[in-house]
Amino acid sequence: MPHTLKPYPAYKPSGVEWLGDVPEHWELRKLKFIAAQVSEKVEIKSDNTNYIGLENIESWTGKLVESELVTEGTASRFRKNDVLFGKLRPYLAKVYLAEDEGFCSTEALVLRTSSQNPRFLFYFLLSRMFIDLVNSSVYGAKMPRASWDFIGSQLLPFPLLNEQHRIATFLDQKTAEIDEAITKKQRLIELLKEQKAILINQAITKGLNPNVPMKDSGVEWIGEVPAHWEVRKAKHLSKFVTSGPRGWAEYYTEEGSFFLQSGNLNDSVGIELERANRVTPPENAEGRRTRLRKNDVLVCVTGANTGRVALASFEDQEVFINQHLCLIRPISAVEPAFLAFCLHSIVGQTHFFLSQYGLKEGLGLDDVKSAIVLEPPILEQREISTFIEGKLKEFDISEASIKSQMDKLRELKSILISQAVTGKIKV
Repeated sequence: MPHTLKPYPAYKPSGVEWLGDVPEHWELRKLKFIAAQVSEKVEIKSDNTNYIGLENIESWTGKLVESELVTEGTASRFRKNDVLFGKLRPYLAKVYLAEDEGFCSTEALVLRTSSQNPRFLFYFLLSRMFIDLVNSSVYGAKMPRASWDFIGSQLLPFPLLNEQHRIATFLDQKTAEIDEAITKKQRLIELLKEQKAILINQAITKGLNPNVPMKDSGVEWIGEVPAHWEVRKAKHLSKFVTSGPRGWAEYYTEEGSFFLQSGNLNDSVGIELERANRVTPPENAEGRRTRLRKNDVLVCVTGANTGRVALASFEDQEVFINQHLCLIRPISAVEPAFLAFCLHSIVGQTHFFLSQYGLKEGLGLDDVKSAIVLEPPILEQREISTFIEGKLKEFDISEASIKSQMDKLRELKSILISQAVTGKIKV
């Protein structure tokens, strides 16, 4: 609890285990008696600009975010100051206070109150204590939902209207300050990523010796390179280039081999195995040929992560890839890490799209095979790779520290909201 905020002078038992004691003068009422669940269904077309899906509501902040999804069909109508509460996967904390009228997904409850401050209600429904309570009631394994019968029957504490307004105004100010601090730290992370990209690009195209003679690479977007380097195509440095099988959903299991997709590749040329799906494909399954070996290089060829590159650094795991990934097996005369960094830098999301293939939504295997890469002598490749790996560790340590600070700020915000709306602190 912030040291400048004190508790109320007197409390009473709420009779609700998760609430504990509440300020003595606060009233306890069931949610359904102070907010109506409005169910006004309408048919909308895909050109509706005032439609809000759950994907448009940012988790835990109540802010709207853009989405490329186009929706048409049945929706719920809402008015200004209605509170939308995502009943599908409530642990995602999709809560929004409407600033205008519009339409929303039927997976959101539309709650309307005329007797309470809607901003106070918004903050209460966004509090971690309430989200955890609702999440404990969900039904359905694949699409867990909460019901209005459960949510509406919950006993909640409410102060007088003027106090609700004061608490909501306090939270508006404090959460905005915390959000701004988080945004600044997010900008630091973006700056680190830019610096990381510049460092990799410089090392992979210019080398580590600033005094080495240079020559024109013959490729406009690469410019000059060390005179003793060769300009090659990726296929000339590879034993083979292939992609993974389509689907394999029928082989999904709780345990088994790892099955990588584009989201398992990070922006540090690494692979996050712990987040991958698991499969148990039969021995004769098409796609077993894509079992990864240590030092294989992966390139994402479709979707939002197109151009992302990773290096397989494991050797004691059975790992396969899906159709969105391209596998490159380097020849022995190439340092695999150097090829990965070269593709990450040169074939990455800037040069690959803008310079070689003109903002294509996806890449074919021929695109990857024809990608321009650079080939220094093998010892220099290893020297450059070791240098980059060391710098990436430094960047990753800095990024992890900033993310930890952001997590602490989010936790502070969550605690502040919960304590304010349940009366643990007086504002």
